[in-house]
Amino acid sequence: MGSLKRFCQLPVCMASQQAFRGKHILITGAAAGIGYALCRRLVLAGATVTVFDKARPVDPFVGVKYHVVDVTDSRESAHAIEQVRKPINILINNAGVMRRGSLFKATEEDWDCLFGVNLKAQWLVLKAARSKLARRATLVFVASQHGMYLPSDPALYALTKAGVISFVRLVANTMPKYRVKLACPGPTDTELHRMGRTAVHLAAERKTGKLCSPDEIAQHIFRLLVSDACALLYDRNSCRYRLQKTFPCS
Repeated sequence: MGSLKRFCQLPVCMASQQAFRGKHILITGAAAGIGYALCRRLVLAGATVTVFDKARPVDPFVGVKYHVVDVTDSRESAHAIEQVRKPINILINNAGVMRRGSLFKATEEDWDCLFGVNLKAQWLVLKAARSKLARRATLVFVASQHGMYLPSDPALYALTKAGVISFVRLVANTMPKYRVKLACPGPTDTELHRMGRTAVHLAAERKTGKLCSPDEIAQHIFRLLVSDACALLYDRNSCRYRLQKTFPCS
């Protein structure tokens, strides 16, 4: 119970109102980072949460059902979905990995890893979960600001996230009976973001306020979930987040 006691001290705007009481939410990649922070907010908001991740969190939440799953493997994803007994009201495809580097310095292994986790897994989990989705379920896909701006580094990571943005638009066209939402976070102080960054670079990001905590991003995604907006987008010029009712073009 230590984890939940600690979370109750956080300033969670709507969570105290039990906004998701009675809802069952499946999150991928929630053993750490943004997914972990979002998981605790949803638990506090009254949701029943199931997590798919390759690892269990160091400090698991009371009441959350964890499945150790390689979401890039179709058989593992399908088997894990079979173990889910409750209809899924909200599916959050959040699992992701980072590899930095330019287009031609990236390796074939980088390509396979990034496209496997960041894009293929979102398709596999959605495909496997279709039979378990509740009527008018909400489908959330986590991309990145890099998918909108396509920087030269991290090149392949940005390309996969642009693919997620296009994938979300395809899902919305293919599954019009569901609420489809996209989140494109900016710089976030996670292990994924710190990969390949120097301490000096990270300190500069923190000083300028560009680097948000996972809790702050989770709160933004929480706002997306309770709103009628389709997308949560990060503006790198203003370093601010906005909700909008249309998807960006990848």
